[in-house]
Amino acid sequence: MKDVASRKQWRIGTRGSELALRQTEAVITVLKRIYPGIMVQTCIVKTRGDEKPEGTPVSADETGLFTKAIEQELLAARIDLAVHSLKDLPTDLAKGLMLGAILKREDPADVLISKHLGGWQGLPQGAKVMTGSLRRKAQLKHVRPDIGIVNVRGNVPTRLRKLQEGDADAIILALAGLKRLDLSPEGSIRLDPLVFLPACGQGAIAVEIRSDDEEARKLVGAMDHSATRQAVTAEREFLHHLQGGCTAPTGAYARMEEERLVMDAMLADNNGRKVIRGHGEIRLVECGGSETHPTEAALALGRKVAEDILRRGGERILQDISKGGLGHD
Repeated sequence: MKDVASRKQWRIGTRGSELALRQTEAVITVLKRIYPGIMVQTCIVKTRGDEKPEGTPVSADETGLFTKAIEQELLAARIDLAVHSLKDLPTDLAKGLMLGAILKREDPADVLISKHLGGWQGLPQGAKVMTGSLRRKAQLKHVRPDIGIVNVRGNVPTRLRKLQEGDADAIILALAGLKRLDLSPEGSIRLDPLVFLPACGQGAIAVEIRSDDEEARKLVGAMDHSATRQAVTAEREFLHHLQGGCTAPTGAYARMEEERLVMDAMLADNNGRKVIRGHGEIRLVECGGSETHPTEAALALGRKVAEDILRRGGERILQDISKGGLGHD
């Protein structure tokens, strides 16, 4: 057994939803594969997002709705590790915390689950589509302005039940969540992430630790997936540079293509009338043979794409929607 430091048991904090617990199980499985015999305790933490009544709109002061309470437990040393859906984590982490590991990313794409055949084309005129995400709403309205948006919150099974029992025609969900819950709803169509851009960090599981916890850093370091970290670092830097956070419809998809880190991204207004897309790439191996530091390359790519979008009208969009409401994926 590899040395897992002196701690007899590692306490992992997570939300209590079925999906959050599945993600935590995935982290524990990797830990036990690397460190056979490690002792782990799962600690469920209720967040403000879990306490809000379903259907309650998300307001502008609720960044970190699903993560802040867990981070507080981590800072208080009542847990040793925190497991999050990376897309839920603000780009500015709480002081004293860091991303110790990012697991290999699941498919970041969204899925359209429809009661009608034929995907987008099969949706009738004026169809009702359920989503609580500004990003999804904006991209959907951009291609189908006739479609009505029905706000929905709650966990994945709850959302699927609302679709089945209600009069909406379709719903959009993250493919990663469905896969982790072993769900394959009838009428599911994967949306190409290069066309319908996902949330920054979508599909990735993050393990957050205290910055000064060297044992934890060594423990989870072996779990870190380099290509995923580079991709989501670019996406999160793009979001950070826009200073939009969850307040603006934004999406990004970065990935490794041979020795290049490539990213497509978008910023839209709330109704999808204006969508600005950007593309960028950066070589990790320069012509002279010297390598660009992966983290620096990812940060540079994120900033480059964000600056391009801001210059082409993105800054005006952010100003115009700064007084608007929020949505959550």
